[in-house]
Amino acid sequence: MKFKNPYSKVDQTKETNSNNLKVPDTSYILDYLEKHPDHYVLILGSGNSKKISQRVINLDLMKSEPVDVIASGLFLPFESSTFDAVFCHDVLEHVTQPFEVALEIIRVTKKNGYMECSTPFVFPFHDAPDHYFNFSTSGIQQLFLGTKLIDVGVKMGPWHAMNNIVGIYKKMLKRVYKDPTTPWNEKIRVFIIYRLLSWGMKFDHRTIVLTKDEENVLASGVYIKTQKI
Repeated sequence: MKFKNPYSKVDQTKETNSNNLKVPDTSYILDYLEKHPDHYVLILGSGNSKKISQRVINLDLMKSEPVDVIASGLFLPFESSTFDAVFCHDVLEHVTQPFEVALEIIRVTKKNGYMECSTPFVFPFHDAPDHYFNFSTSGIQQLFLGTKLIDVGVKMGPWHAMNNIVGIYKKMLKRVYKDPTTPWNEKIRVFIIYRLLSWGMKFDHRTIVLTKDEENVLASGVYIKTQKI
């Protein structure tokens, strides 16, 4: 059974096309290439990322103009030990078999090669085209067992998580408030909750200093950097 996401930005009645999605940030690729200009790089789940270099392969399941290879992460059409580095950001939550995709990432990476992935943790359901899993910092490490851990941590902290969750919850409250079948006493309660949430989110929570352990508890997203051995 599949539930409908009333706040989805993806039109499920049309052919899935990554041209309709926002352009991802690829500054981290440029930083990597500046340090390793001769390396051969794969972006798994590139979406409509701009073509950076002939040494960078954009791979995605959805077609768009900048995509070099259309393929599933479960069956990467490359020989083993092809790439010096593989980047896979905000993709593994959208695949039905993330452990198998991680194995494919490891397979196509050269020995001593670099792998970098990120996924959401405390983050709302988002179907592009669907959303299956979220990972904690402990969970994302399980995907890359047998590799050498370089770093793991919080990509986006509690403020980002709260901002996304509260934003969608406010849309739900607004829908309930405008529903003509909602009793007036319920409308008043919904209105008060909506205003309190709006007031609370006006403050910049990012200035609040949290420990790394605290950020990890409510991390919006997590990352892992690892090396093939």
